[in-house]
Amino acid sequence: MLEGIRRVQARWDKYHFSWWAIREKSSGAIVGAACLQHLANVEGAPLEIGWRLVPEHNGKGYATEAAKAIVDYAVERVGASYLVAVADPENIASQRVMKRLGMSYKALERHYDTECVVYELNMSKPA
Repeated sequence: MLEGIRRVQARWDKYHFSWWAIREKSSGAIVGAACLQHLANVEGAPLEIGWRLVPEHNGKGYATEAAKAIVDYAVERVGASYLVAVADPENIASQRVMKRLGMSYKALERHYDTECVVYELNMSKPA
């Protein structure tokens, strides 16, 4: 685990983005985490947004709220104009979050050693 923490810190130091904790406003409890990182952690790959929640906190809007904040951060602080998100094809809840963000289905691709649906958000493309 310590090695994982070091990798996250190194990404913050180098890129000024990585993983954030998602906290419940009322209690301050950590209910998940969300990220902005290079897809599959490969430098030069498209920027990916992602989230993971403690299961009992699914369906409460935390992923959508965190993802929207990260999209804003990516655009305003990083200058991103293109983002992707990936999920297990059976993870319909994450795909709903992607659609709420205005992302469009791109393809079924292999990332993180598994088949994933890929959604994209192209902010430089006219609406």
